[in-house]
Amino acid sequence: MIPNRSYTRQDRLRIIQILNADEHSESNILIDSANEAFLQAATETMEVMGYNVIAENGWVVKVFLNGEKENIKKIGRTHKNADSNV
Repeated sequence: MIPNRSYTRQDRLRIIQILNADEHSESNILIDSANEAFLQAATETMEVMGYNVIAENGWVVKVFLNGEKENIKKIGRTHKNADSNV
């Protein structure tokens, strides 16, 4: 929060910009950390299993260590009320 002092309008706007920049920076750090964790997990899975399973272009796809891809199953649409039984 902004302390209860006599700030000009320009000062208040600058403080808000700084606070928003900090929030943006924190969200970028979180996104970068999550991306790094997913990449590490995918790398380890590839080493152990020899493949990863991903979603790509409407398909569940198995991607092998040599770069080959195998379509496993086409991803279909679900009904809006289908999640009530999940």
